[in-house]
Amino acid sequence: MKKRLLFWLSGVILPAALIYAMPFFFPNRFFLDVLTQVGYTWILVAGLNLLVGFSGQISLGQVAFFGLGAYGSALLATRLGLPVPLAMIAGVVLATLFGAVVGLLALRVRGLYLAMVTIATGSLIEILANRWIDLTGGPMGINVPGLGGANRLGPVEYYWFVGLLGLLVTLGLYNLSRSRFGRTWLAVKSSEVAARGLGIDHLKWKVGAFVLNAALGGLAGALFAHQNARFTSDTFTYDVSVRALVAVIIGGTGTMTGPLVGAALVVGLPTFFRELYDWYLLLFGGILLATLLLLPDGIVGALGRLIKAITGRKAKATATTAQATEQAPLPTFLCTQGSTLTIEGLAVHFQGVKAVDGISLQIKAGEVHGLIGPNGSGKSTTINAITGIYRPTAGRIQLADQDVTGLSSDKLARLGVTRTFQNIQLFTDLTVLENLLAGAHRHLRSGLTGALLHLPGALKEEAAFTAEAMTILRFVGIDHLAHEQAKNLSYGQQRLVEIARALALRPNVLLLDEPAAGLNHVEVERMTALIRAIAQGGITLLVVEHHMEMVMSLCDQITVLNFGAKIAEGVPETVQNDPAVVEAYLGGAEMGALLQGEVMHHAAR
Repeated sequence: MKKRLLFWLSGVILPAALIYAMPFFFPNRFFLDVLTQVGYTWILVAGLNLLVGFSGQISLGQVAFFGLGAYGSALLATRLGLPVPLAMIAGVVLATLFGAVVGLLALRVRGLYLAMVTIATGSLIEILANRWIDLTGGPMGINVPGLGGANRLGPVEYYWFVGLLGLLVTLGLYNLSRSRFGRTWLAVKSSEVAARGLGIDHLKWKVGAFVLNAALGGLAGALFAHQNARFTSDTFTYDVSVRALVAVIIGGTGTMTGPLVGAALVVGLPTFFRELYDWYLLLFGGILLATLLLLPDGIVGALGRLIKAITGRKAKATATTAQATEQAPLPTFLCTQGSTLTIEGLAVHFQGVKAVDGISLQIKAGEVHGLIGPNGSGKSTTINAITGIYRPTAGRIQLADQDVTGLSSDKLARLGVTRTFQNIQLFTDLTVLENLLAGAHRHLRSGLTGALLHLPGALKEEAAFTAEAMTILRFVGIDHLAHEQAKNLSYGQQRLVEIARALALRPNVLLLDEPAAGLNHVEVERMTALIRAIAQGGITLLVVEHHMEMVMSLCDQITVLNFGAKIAEGVPETVQNDPAVVEAYLGGAEMGALLQGEVMHHAAR
């Protein structure tokens, strides 16, 4: 209750009061116009911050959505005579639809390629605004009715309107950031391959972020259009996109109040240093350079880290003291009958290199099946092909009675097949608990409206899955680390988080890629007990591992690969005495001793 009261006081009441009071401190029309410009720039930057800070996509085409919102609203109000509120809504819809088209076409590329596509998009709108004079008025401009028609809002009222919308947008984005939407975007940003393995359609979610960014850009443009009685095409230049991106960086990517800080700076500096036009750009560039070098998280991000360092030091110091003492059984809601996984003639070739060459195996429901072999034998390629990261060159993969050959990772995850990774793929921008909630993605049903408004249904669902995630964390023995950032954990703890996150999906089939890699002797024993408990709960397990002592004690069946082909298969006793296996590993009798555990501890090191 205290936290909720503090949130309403600091996040709603005080900002609203400050927005209301500003005209009394700055009654001059010039200052009111500047404050209004800060308001709609705040909204423009907030949309881009969502795209950059949460989904990790760089866009330099913000001017396109800003321009479409402005011209769409202005032209519908002037040419068709629509009431200004309806015209503004229509302008936002136009920008949103255009954003959806651009997103679907552009977001299959990333990084600099995406930036180039968005630059081209912004340039297209800039050229149309300048050259299509019959429609836009070009440099001569277009007359625009104010909000409210003949009784248009005055400068103060319009500022209040824009400021209130900026606050509402920020509150909505804050709610989104704390919902499955924010977690999913951050998961995709952190590791697309891991996100897909949890049932997340990364392209769908990236397009969704792009569309929401476009909607906010269109809203900012519509608000700009009706601030004054006239505007020209000279406003819609590449500079708009650059200033928006700079504002995101200076304010702090991924922060809630960063867009306001960034907007105030990018609007305020050029405005109040107009007399020093040749110098304010230097000052502006210096601030940007100092931010990149000294405050990589931006102004707000740096302040947030400082506050956490002061207030969270004691909690962090005590968080690592708790230790699991005994392995608990798998929680009942995770227990399952498993599913049989059948691989027939699986082949994966890379430009003539036969990484996997026609292997067949069957992992029976509820069994622990080991997959071993020397380095380069094709184990990771096999698991990547099974889980949809690689598309098989030949062969067939069947889950129970369903052919799943060639299905993508996210589709397989929605069927209950998930995995962990040889190189840990945690969502480092999320806490341990949030990693598990991301793992439960396929079971969450709350929509955008519920997340934006924090409706009771969405909050109830969040609470239920949070309790479930905490149960899983207790099962793996790290519930005391639930609110720690995943990137701050030790290597062994991160391994446990990755397994816990996979369990949050409630899988029928779980593939573990070298779960004991990098662990010490005590951690290996703990990992063995954990995997055994998972197996006793009925989940079908495929374990790829080099730690032979663990493999021999855990597995019901073992398949051995060498140079992409299967050379042995059977129960542990049969495999460890197979001459082909001994030869594949070390070429002599020493392998027999290794498989029996006589030199296992030295090999693990």
